[in-house]
Amino acid sequence: MLAGHVSLDAVRRADVDLLDIMKLNALMDAQDAARAHASRKNTQ
Repeated sequence: MLAGHVSLDAVRRADVDLLDIMKLNALMDAQDAARAHASRKNTQ
């Protein structure tokens, strides 16, 4: 469901809740931002 980190079944079983998903989403956003920053830094 979220980039292969959380399955829809896990959500349906309530193994993860909305807060877990929000935290994972924020982490993935931060990772993307760090990669973009590193990419820009390496092309300068």
